[in-house]
Amino acid sequence: MAAAVLAATALDAKVFTLRPGGGKGGAAVAADALGGAAIADEPVKVNGLDATLSVKLLRTNFEECVATLLRAFPKAKFAANKVSLLMEVKRPDGSIERLFLVRLGGVYPVMQFSMEFPKGLPKNPKWPEDIPRPGGAEPTSTIELPRKKTVCVAFKTSLPADRVAEDVAADLLSAGWREFGKGTFMRDDPQEILIVAARTDDKGVTRGSIVRRPLAE
Repeated sequence: MAAAVLAATALDAKVFTLRPGGGKGGAAVAADALGGAAIADEPVKVNGLDATLSVKLLRTNFEECVATLLRAFPKAKFAANKVSLLMEVKRPDGSIERLFLVRLGGVYPVMQFSMEFPKGLPKNPKWPEDIPRPGGAEPTSTIELPRKKTVCVAFKTSLPADRVAEDVAADLLSAGWREFGKGTFMRDDPQEILIVAARTDDKGVTRGSIVRRPLAE
């Protein structure tokens, strides 16, 4: 779940197409616009700001969900690819609601994540203390799920992607972690997993994410 939420805060501009809507926006709460079955409400910190993450399973297919949101919230900002959509709505009171849909398939073809913030997200988030920092990496967004003891950071750096992985591996291996496959690390006491992913674009900018969480909850 944390990985999906992180994707909603750190979209790659080459994968997604951002576009603002036009016309008049609706007054409904975006999180309720598609119905669905609620499965979780989780306290989170996004860039240090307290919020609540709500998760729903939707019976409507992904394309219909997108069309419904475009009609209901034409003033919102949208970003989408074939398997996910991010929508951000600014409310009249200045609060911001963010909706993230992920295509699943099956009986419930879409999973919806939603968060509401009383104001815009803080800029210049701090790098999480519990996550190793690759050389030159600057955080673009952070998410903490206190109940699940999960920490996520999205970042950018001028280092190539392979150097990012090497920097993280050096820190973790020296601290007693073991590597299991490319970018995946585990340790036994306490039992934790850390996953790092990064990609360098054609301009030489590397964007990536690191997620650290317990192996068992």
